[in-house]
Amino acid sequence: MKEVAVSDDEGVQSGATRKKRGSYSVGRSTRTTIIRGAAQLLSTRGYYGFSLRDLADEIGVSHPTVMYHFPTKDALVLHVIHAFEDAFGIFDVDVVTREGVEGEADQLVLEERGAKVDTMNEWIAAHLRLAAASDNQIMTDLDRVFTVESVNESHPAHDHFSYRVEAMLQLLERLAEKMPDRDPDNPVDTRRLVERWYGMVILGGWDGERFDSRELIVKYLAFAVRELHYSAEQLLALGSMIPRKAAAPFQQLLVEYSSSSK
Repeated sequence: MKEVAVSDDEGVQSGATRKKRGSYSVGRSTRTTIIRGAAQLLSTRGYYGFSLRDLADEIGVSHPTVMYHFPTKDALVLHVIHAFEDAFGIFDVDVVTREGVEGEADQLVLEERGAKVDTMNEWIAAHLRLAAASDNQIMTDLDRVFTVESVNESHPAHDHFSYRVEAMLQLLERLAEKMPDRDPDNPVDTRRLVERWYGMVILGGWDGERFDSRELIVKYLAFAVRELHYSAEQLLALGSMIPRKAAAPFQQLLVEYSSSSK
């Protein structure tokens, strides 16, 4: 929600206005806390491993508070998926209300809005930003859990992750074709990039110890840039579009790329 500053000549805000805005801020903060808590539980227990009452106990709010903001667990999962895609930064989604027809109740749905990235460098940069994020572990764990669980058609993430896998395959194929130095005689098998990611993420959950998300992302990107035939010069040029907060994982990528190229 856009905040509008009130200048002195517009008068002092009334107590009722301040209370209304304060209530909205508290409500928004509570929703954020609930979504973050749900993401944490989903990433470790899965969709079937907790109830909304368990979530309320976990984050220290009442069960009715959770139900007020998210009347159903499925509705909450849609908002977690929205947060998940925001963190990955590759696909644009939104939670919208679809109006019911013929007396049916309105329904929350996830609206797929396509890719946020337009070049392979942007795709790599999105992964590096995720690697630098404080919640990268939760998000990669969510990817593993949702991908495995949502094979079940009754799972609330089924439609999105069915879409996501196919959309990622199509996106990478399109981005590879747009690479300026691509060799038509040596095409990139972009399907291997998707298979490698899910192989690493899913198998990483079976190692007994929780994998380190940042390390996994860096190792994955080192594999990806080799598959994409990036030269050392191209990889260094990528550094100009990496935000400062992602500098550390980018340096790790350079080291991993150099060691694997020897």
